Amino acid sequence: MKAWPRQNLLQNDPPQQPITQVPKTPAICYVDVATLDTKQDFANLLTDIKLLAADVDLVRAEVQMDTDRIRASEEDILDIRQDVYVTKDTV
Repeated sequence: MKAWPRQNLLQNDPPQQPITQVPKTPAICYVDVATLDTKQDFANLLTDIKLLAADVDLVRAEVQMDTDRIRASEEDILDIRQDVYVTKDTV
């Protein structure tokens, strides 16, 4: 995994060389609920997070829907997904 120095991202200048090791800091993964259609999608997400966890001390998965951030379990995400379908159908 490659990461670019934060100051270079902020300045929009490409760095000379990428950082090859990610700092040991918490990682936050924001997920669009509309992309989680099945339990397999959630399982794939967890696999991705576990791969990230190899490089960081703490990983938190947060689901972001509109402006709300919801800490959710698998069941919560599936319930939210069903609510999204209902909202789309009724509008």
